[in-house]
Amino acid sequence: MKVMTVNSSNASLLPPLNFYGTLLLCNNSQRGVINLTAYFLSLTLLLLPLCIRVVYLGVQNGASNPTP
Repeated sequence: MKVMTVNSSNASLLPPLNFYGTLLLCNNSQRGVINLTAYFLSLTLLLLPLCIRVVYLGVQNGASNPTP
């Protein structure tokens, strides 16, 4: 019976995870362009309401508590 051992030094041989770089590599095909467009569109649609809410609360707070 063989026992497998894990060598932690092998973990350093793996390339770092770079999701944006992987997305750009897929840019040379039509499917890749569609995936990139869908990714950035969904990212924008998810973050835009949050950004609008933060700016709204900041303006509301600034209007109610003016600094001298």
